[in-house]
Amino acid sequence: MSRVVVGIQARMGSTRLPGKSLMEIGGKPIVHWVIDRVKQASQIDEIWVLTTTNPEDDALVAAVESKTNVLRGDVQDVRSRYNMLIQKTGASLIFRITADCPLVDWTLLDALVELMHRENAEYSHVLAQSCYCMSYPNGFNAELFSKDAFNKMNMLGTTAADQEHVTLAVDNFSQQFKIARLAPPKELSRPQWKLSVDTKEELNRVRLIVDSLGTIAEYASIQDIVAVLDTHPEWQNN
Repeated sequence: MSRVVVGIQARMGSTRLPGKSLMEIGGKPIVHWVIDRVKQASQIDEIWVLTTTNPEDDALVAAVESKTNVLRGDVQDVRSRYNMLIQKTGASLIFRITADCPLVDWTLLDALVELMHRENAEYSHVLAQSCYCMSYPNGFNAELFSKDAFNKMNMLGTTAADQEHVTLAVDNFSQQFKIARLAPPKELSRPQWKLSVDTKEELNRVRLIVDSLGTIAEYASIQDIVAVLDTHPEWQNN
């Protein structure tokens, strides 16, 4: 049976929006939204926040260590943090999720695990980028890869960019991997929307969505969130 572990990348030193992991949406930090929504997945064995040894991330560790596991590693070499995670947990399937996606959907995470097994894939991901004609909103992003695929990424991807972006080798050497992609049904495809948080404007957008969802926000489904987006098209460019 596969051991499925999530690594949530988080740090306080974002260049575009410093400290964003602890900025609040609906009364709690962004990183708590990610952890709480990931916890609702049924196919996951362990959740870890992967941050850095930089002293500025001490506040982040203090904010999450009572909620989930924490691992600290190199500031620039993010891939090495995932290597540490695999060695520590014995994971056979590893999720890569970034802490700037507060509305990440747990049903898509479960669907990725099922897709990996069904397709006997090495790497799978949610289609959630505007470059795809059929795409979930950016912000539902998640990647899942096997331990063997990760070792292959290490072998093929030898640049500093590979170390920082972890799975870049899958794009650059796609013919070397068996890939499965999770596309949305037509009714949930909204490629024009960006719900990940890299700027103050995007933070305010997600705050508006969460305020609109009210008490169901923490458990809101992707259908609930898309319904809010369709009701407020003006928020896309606020």
